[in-house]
Amino acid sequence: MEKPLQSYLSDFGETAKQAQDIARNLGLGAVAAVWIFKNPEGAKTLLPMPLVWALLLAVLGLGLDLVQYIVKAIWLYMFYRIRENQADALYKREYETAQARGIDSTAAAAQATAKRELQTKDVHAPPLLEKVTWGFFILKMLLMLTAYVVLARFLQTKL
Repeated sequence: MEKPLQSYLSDFGETAKQAQDIARNLGLGAVAAVWIFKNPEGAKTLLPMPLVWALLLAVLGLGLDLVQYIVKAIWLYMFYRIRENQADALYKREYETAQARGIDSTAAAAQATAKRELQTKDVHAPPLLEKVTWGFFILKMLLMLTAYVVLARFLQTKL
């Protein structure tokens, strides 16, 4: 199958989003399953230990899901603001150069060009952002997978 390299990246992004959506739903499903299999009222403990572990792992996975998006949103906003300030600094240099030469129309064009470049130029995100996001993603998936393994083993003993 042949297609542009950029489309593989788009496919990856869509697949990763689907995996996260599924993991989130499965995490909520694990919490519901634990609730269904809780011990009856008046029992010594509310939950059998395997269900406590499954619940803990699922809740940690869901918590990491939230933290991942908060961290990424803050980081992307800060990255955008830094790049925007760089474009403003470029505009200021172009404007001052144009004014020094006595060309006012060039100053306006320089401002428009700097803003347009900010919005259209390909900019690579900091590698650390990708690594942190990947770390959250992998840890979240491992937590959810482990929660379901623990839950499946518990269910196996009940069937």
